[in-house]
Amino acid sequence: MALKLGKEIERQLPGVRVMFTRRTDEFIDLYKRIRMANAAKADIFISIHCNSAPGRSSRGTETIVSGSHRLGEQTAAIRENASLLLEENYKENYQGFDPKDPESYIIFSLMKNQYREKSVKLANLMQQEYVKSGRVSRGILEQGLAVLAEAGMPAVLTEIGFVNNRAEEDYMLSDEGQSEIVQNLVSAISAFKKSVER
Repeated sequence: MALKLGKEIERQLPGVRVMFTRRTDEFIDLYKRIRMANAAKADIFISIHCNSAPGRSSRGTETIVSGSHRLGEQTAAIRENASLLLEENYKENYQGFDPKDPESYIIFSLMKNQYREKSVKLANLMQQEYVKSGRVSRGILEQGLAVLAEAGMPAVLTEIGFVNNRAEEDYMLSDEGQSEIVQNLVSAISAFKKSVER
């Protein structure tokens, strides 16, 4: 699904570069995934998952943003991601930012809040697109997921359906279902991109 999504993003959103944390079915530690995105200075981070729950009646999509109790980890990531501190002309390039001035670190706090707000916005757009396709929305959740905790950018994990629900599993395995989910996500990303570029 992620590979198909990447291909469609690049086709439908010219100029957008997609970076994958993996291209095969290998396991990469969760914390390494977000660190890869931070190192690449990614604009957004999206993790795609199939949900599972006891019983076979659970269904629908949900999109998760990092829980507020993990904001301290995000602060560290933002600082690590601020390579501007290493640039010789950072004051000229970044409107007078001074790493020795405590007020400058207020910028990091504002960035953290902005990333959170934008994460919620992206999650909301994804859920809206799923609903347009007739999917059941389980809403936007706030959880302390390791894969999102250290994000130095807007970041979400989207659960595209329940693998233990036979109808949803069949849908997610079908070409039609995959195409629809991919288009839902591309549409949400496109709307998000337009909203932040204004």
